[in-house]
Amino acid sequence: MEAPAAPFGSRGQFMITGASDIGLSWATFSGSQAKQFAATFSPGVDYFFWRNVSVGIDLDASYGDNYGYGADGSVVETRTEGLSGGPRFGLNVPISRLVSFFPRLTVGLEWSTTQQSLPSGGTISVAGSPLGYSTTSRFGPWFSVYLGLLFHVAPHFFVGVGPSLSHDFANTQGGPSVGGEETSIGAGFVVGGTWGGSPPPLPAGASPDDFRVPHFGEAGQVVLDGELEASVGATWYEGSSSSSSSQAFGPAIDWFVANHFSLGVGLLVSHSNSTGLDPTTQGQVSYSRKGTAVEPRIGVDVPLTPLLSLYPRAGFQFGGSSYDEIESMSEDKYSTEYVALSVYAPLLVHATAHLFVGFGPSLYWELYDTYTFPNGGTNTNRETSVGAGLVVGGNL
Repeated sequence: MEAPAAPFGSRGQFMITGASDIGLSWATFSGSQAKQFAATFSPGVDYFFWRNVSVGIDLDASYGDNYGYGADGSVVETRTEGLSGGPRFGLNVPISRLVSFFPRLTVGLEWSTTQQSLPSGGTISVAGSPLGYSTTSRFGPWFSVYLGLLFHVAPHFFVGVGPSLSHDFANTQGGPSVGGEETSIGAGFVVGGTWGGSPPPLPAGASPDDFRVPHFGEAGQVVLDGELEASVGATWYEGSSSSSSSQAFGPAIDWFVANHFSLGVGLLVSHSNSTGLDPTTQGQVSYSRKGTAVEPRIGVDVPLTPLLSLYPRAGFQFGGSSYDEIESMSEDKYSTEYVALSVYAPLLVHATAHLFVGFGPSLYWELYDTYTFPNGGTNTNRETSVGAGLVVGGNL
């Protein structure tokens, strides 16, 4: 039996969720000029300064440089930079001992730029520009609202689900002024946890020695982290018919079948589509992608101190996807099948007995990859990606 823990929303508690993202990634492809680089610094922490009332910070800094192919076979470079931030305010409404409603409002300022260019080819025939400008910039206020229903499945650890709404009031600059204010709606799954706060007093006659503290990696424990995904979303832009939407379902779980040794599996089913304008021709470009993947994996927990452990996981990912990008009479369409080795080795900080935050290197290496085209032709274009990233999760 565990000692009583401070309830969610206690004064003096800190909260973090799997929506926090800090990472780097580089990807190259063996059979094409495509390559990708991305860097993200998007931490988010909230503090309950009063019982059930929180204040936090939402900060996002990002940079991306992507070389891909347009509908007419051109190589298109898309470079993006962004910086945004603002305070956020939350109110926890307890419904029962295990369930609470946690609406949160964020307001802030955003600056971003997007540049599209043609290293080779004829047109920028990708759906990346909703307004048809090859270079755009935005600066202005925005807000977002998230209405989370939280399930407190273990002391200081929760899972939740709820709808969200965001609106960016900044007009897009780079061509004729049509507005371009961005609105997004969606719903998603979240994991997170808290630390700090004053726990309730022990039962009469009890002492701390009467209670057991679980340790990460014990046989029978289940691990859930930010990889767990279930989301839907849609975005549209004022003054333009461009839009995008996405759906993803990605259950993922790891189970310690013996002390410090886990078996796990991740599944991902996703679908996304978008429409944009070619800055070269002003023609409409549509893009869609569907993908499925399953990844059985193993993990080993290596305790270093009572608060630190190394938790490398490795697995083989089996998957496939289909792509279709169209502009007028041009089309880039193909499907893929692949087998990849996936490795992630984060150093975990066990903030509480059930909550961890970690950071570590990752590798994604396709061992087998086949692209199939409508004319029956095939090609090999294996992806290799290295990086490092943040993880937030918990153990039950």
